[in-house]
Amino acid sequence: MSLLPGNTLSESVVEATESTQPNLTYKMNVDNDDGIDGSISGFVDGLEAYEQFVYKVLNTEFEVHEIYGSAFGVELDDLFGESLIYAISEIDRRYSEALMRDERTVSVSNFEFKQLANNKLAVSFIVESIYGESQESTVV
Repeated sequence: MSLLPGNTLSESVVEATESTQPNLTYKMNVDNDDGIDGSISGFVDGLEAYEQFVYKVLNTEFEVHEIYGSAFGVELDDLFGESLIYAISEIDRRYSEALMRDERTVSVSNFEFKQLANNKLAVSFIVESIYGESQESTVV
């Protein structure tokens, strides 16, 4: 006598199919020189949503904010005060690693660095995602 109803396990198996999840998210307004102006206006999807993700990753210090998981952000705080040559090599590697954690990222390449006043560094590079290619830039 079986404890389960008439169906056996093999009859109950449902076939799963893989699908791509939507990329729809709230649109952050980051158009001013100071970064985020604090407002949300509508939604973004596709490449624009991915570019917003890149902005958020590169402007979030890794493992500092509890709201983000352990795979979000980039570690930069320890580079302040280091030599310029060391910082450049580490930023290249760390940006690439931070963005490649996401399955939507295909590649990160063509890094260019420019030293600015006040010991700041302008960084530009190309990110290829499943939605297309985009030119990104930050100041560290």
